[in-house]
Amino acid sequence: MIHGDDRGMVLPPEVAPIQVVIVPVAAEKEPELVMSRVSEVAQQLRGLELRVQVDDRDGIKPGAKFYQHEMRGVPLRIEIGPRDAAQNTLVRAWRFTGEKVHLSMDALETLPDRLSEMQRAMLKKSSANLDERTISVHSKEEFIEHLNRQDGFISARWCGSPACEKAIKEETSATTRNMPEHTHEGNKCIWCGNQALKTVLFSKAY
Repeated sequence: MIHGDDRGMVLPPEVAPIQVVIVPVAAEKEPELVMSRVSEVAQQLRGLELRVQVDDRDGIKPGAKFYQHEMRGVPLRIEIGPRDAAQNTLVRAWRFTGEKVHLSMDALETLPDRLSEMQRAMLKKSSANLDERTISVHSKEEFIEHLNRQDGFISARWCGSPACEKAIKEETSATTRNMPEHTHEGNKCIWCGNQALKTVLFSKAY
């Protein structure tokens, strides 16, 4: 969810059902040439163990196809038209960065590495965002203050008691969201003051 934008989802390459979509453009002008090159590119990318879809649906304009695949978060779109087919090039459009450039078909073998780079960049961005939006608190007063300010995730020590969790939810509407591997210092539960067993991320749905 963290990678979505106003155009829809942005899927990390490792989890995307379709990593690359190939869209023929103006194929009706030279259908045999364009579709032959589309098939060639798809076969080569599948040989590189990428998950590839060819969107050759009739009756739908390329722009509508672009929109649909952007909305669904496909990491990489490749466009091939008559001129590209004749010049041994293609257009490469990255969903994460919005970068759109011409590429020689001879450079297709670089795409798995580029997708791996995208995966790392997306993880780095989301991790930085999570760190920025996570606040550690050490008192009940701090807990309530940051929740009211909608600062993001609240990291706090907690006893693990269902009764305590219920009390937190009833008074603040906050619920437990995640239990990080790392723990903070402190032996007392942020809410009830009993023995703390774990560090938990709390948040409130708005």
